[in-house]
Amino acid sequence: MLAPFGLRPKGTTISRVLPIARVLAAQGLEVRVVVPPWDDPASAGQRIREGNLEIVQAPLAGSLMRPLALSRELGQLVREFEPDVVHVFKPIGYTGLLGWWWALTWRDAAAPLLVLDCDDLEGSAGWGGRQGLRSLGLFRGLQETLTVRSIGRVTAASRWLESYVRRLGLQHERTLYLANGWERSSEKIPPMAGPRPLKLLWYTRFTEAEPGRVAALLASVLRTAADLRLLVLGDEVEAGARERARSAFAQVGVGERVDWLEYAPGRLRELAETRDLVAIYPLDDNLVNRARSPAKITELMSVGVPVVAEAVGEANTYLADLASTCLATPDDVVGFQRLLGALLGDRELRRVTSLRTRAATDRFEWSLLAGGLADWYR
Repeated sequence: MLAPFGLRPKGTTISRVLPIARVLAAQGLEVRVVVPPWDDPASAGQRIREGNLEIVQAPLAGSLMRPLALSRELGQLVREFEPDVVHVFKPIGYTGLLGWWWALTWRDAAAPLLVLDCDDLEGSAGWGGRQGLRSLGLFRGLQETLTVRSIGRVTAASRWLESYVRRLGLQHERTLYLANGWERSSEKIPPMAGPRPLKLLWYTRFTEAEPGRVAALLASVLRTAADLRLLVLGDEVEAGARERARSAFAQVGVGERVDWLEYAPGRLRELAETRDLVAIYPLDDNLVNRARSPAKITELMSVGVPVVAEAVGEANTYLADLASTCLATPDDVVGFQRLLGALLGDRELRRVTSLRTRAATDRFEWSLLAGGLADWYR
């Protein structure tokens, strides 16, 4: 498995590549995950072994020749493993380039099976446009299209992406819908017992919704409930995103009602154990969000936190069993606030919804979602 970037700060490697790899390793496959830590240079060269799973972080050369040297190193780490299957994650960047090259050059019968994973829309219609990359966004879109068509076998993280790669010409049997899931912990969240402080939670990386819109959604809710505070949990992916969100809440007059928490492993679980939480997951209705597979929703559900989300993309899949309580029509401010107000105002509804969310999350465990991947390879 060839990861697109380091374990931190971005999410795909740690929240998608590694969980899938662990499922395969638990089934008895020997799995190597090759990581290009260009965004996490302190981890370069490290190797970790977890049973049948080996995580290899490539070394980094000097900055001048780094792209060429890193591409060569990644290719060597893949080839020396003598794999039967090479699963490349993301159709752009280092992984897209190597996947495209291997699709052109691995032609003999002994070549590994080559598979591509798509978990976002990368070109100018997706992340490239969102980040204002202009010509680079167009290039990313071209690379995405060429890589998908060249490799010709795709695991897709959302129904939208599954449909997208089929529109690029892939046949039904060469695509596999593989949504993001969650990994079960050996620790169990205790059921809600006794009074705990009621808090509103926004679990985010500040990429899902425009901060001004989120602040407007919550302003009247926070003003109406005098003792209610909003906890914002998460690290920014784009520089300045947290500060823009902070400014947005200040502009609508509720900045002093917001507590800003740094992300840390286990922090969500800790909050769920010590506070009576209702979470929000606003999603701007755009192609980026229709294509994405928001694993944070399943994380919230797995620890029993009721969540009100906007019905965009895979949010509809995750919350299908709780639609009347947890799914609001996109851009329907009144509808979103109505669902949120119902949960905040009714402890029994929160308790029942918490139990239902945990039950609904069972089918999104990684062991189930990726359990048939090896058979699909075969």
